[in-house]
Amino acid sequence: MMSSGANLDDLLFYEPWVSIDRRVLDGIPVSPTLVDALAPIVGDRVLHLNEGVVRAHYDALGQRLSVEVKAADLKPVRVCEIRESDVLEWFAAARDESKPAATKLVSEVAHLRSLSKHVGSPADTRFIALRELLASSGEDALLVSSPPNYSELSAMSHRPGSWVLFVPASDTLYQLNEITGDVDAHDSQTYSSLPAAVRELVAGRRLAIEEQYLSAALALELENAGFSLGYLSLALGNWRDTRDREDLAAQLIAARATTEAIEEALEVARQRIECGESFTENDIYLEFLNQLSIFQKKHELPVELKPYFANLTASERMLFPGPPTDFEIGPDTRCVQLDAGIRVTKDGVVLASSDMARTLPLTADARRAYAVLSNVMRSTTIPALRPGAVCEDVHRLTMAELERVREELEACGVMEASVDFVAEYNNRNVGHLMGKQESFANELRPGHTQTLSAGAIGAAEIPWRFDKYSLATEDMWLIGEQETFNLTLRKH
Repeated sequence: MMSSGANLDDLLFYEPWVSIDRRVLDGIPVSPTLVDALAPIVGDRVLHLNEGVVRAHYDALGQRLSVEVKAADLKPVRVCEIRESDVLEWFAAARDESKPAATKLVSEVAHLRSLSKHVGSPADTRFIALRELLASSGEDALLVSSPPNYSELSAMSHRPGSWVLFVPASDTLYQLNEITGDVDAHDSQTYSSLPAAVRELVAGRRLAIEEQYLSAALALELENAGFSLGYLSLALGNWRDTRDREDLAAQLIAARATTEAIEEALEVARQRIECGESFTENDIYLEFLNQLSIFQKKHELPVELKPYFANLTASERMLFPGPPTDFEIGPDTRCVQLDAGIRVTKDGVVLASSDMARTLPLTADARRAYAVLSNVMRSTTIPALRPGAVCEDVHRLTMAELERVREELEACGVMEASVDFVAEYNNRNVGHLMGKQESFANELRPGHTQTLSAGAIGAAEIPWRFDKYSLATEDMWLIGEQETFNLTLRKH
């Protein structure tokens, strides 16, 4: 489980990853939450937090502990105006530039060919939907600080010390940038601090923030400036998720590039194993990056393909997902899983992201189990994703199908009769919508009662980690009016 070289006694574990094999946590203390991990250590003392701790953690810790956060290091800020029309024009141009490449990519794949006529220039609803969101929550303005939402509102790449302020009553947004050099006292667009600028620009008292990203120190300063804070991190994730169809061209590029890069990287690994070569997880990851570069050049893409994340593990090293290491792939390796995503960017602005997984099974049992799990995902989970489907119902159908094939999984050695895997799996999803990055706002899991609609784009996955097997199968999908498309199949 440990791969970083850290001393186990120096670490606190919390919010354990869901695993159907509970033996991986034997002897390792894991707390259900961060608060549970810290409470026994802090006791009645005051917990001092760094100024960078986000507001959501500050609130959670403060419910049970006495907490103090280091005061924010407030700097002067300069305000620049951004017209909504300029933002819309930038995204429209980026979409138009991506259309020819996306159309060509899907026209070369038989089961996706009909999508070529849908790669158009849909209406951009970002500001309409955002006004509706703030109206429903009763907020007077929104202060955005996270990279994906910053880019969505400004059409610019995010940098530290920069925020965007959205005021629904105006068609002008405000970019607020910290000033690190000398300040001109006569500059009418300069304010002593971020809270001072926001106080000047917002007439009301209700300010929405991203509590999962904005620091507690800054949030407290905003409250000191007279604002009542509303929390919109999850709602903004939903705002991104449900507009994916507007970025279909970039989403198709992301899906097809990820498919080819992952599968080709694992194919190279398979060939090297057959030749008796020695190599590591990191070597597979480097090949994944190489395949992304090959895809970019081969298709002359007008956008850039950037790594987003990568979980790459040999099954005998670790059952939990984790980044690749110099662990050597050897004769005891039963399978290697590569779960990765990329970002499609233009001038540093994210247009789309991907998330998919493949496994290189190296034993007969691993190959059989991987085929069973992949078939469940593609024959049950993805077909259930239709207009009107409810997220948690798709999870339930997937669990029922896994129960049906349970004996096959047991015969492969990736399940035991005593394990209640459904009870464990009820704590995690079998997929999610995408957005510019996974938001956790719309997941295929119990308790998520959102209804899916045509145009939704997401990923369906069945990670299966048991004993000495670490299997992962995941495809991206698009819900159409009449059918649901598997975007990450090379062949149907």
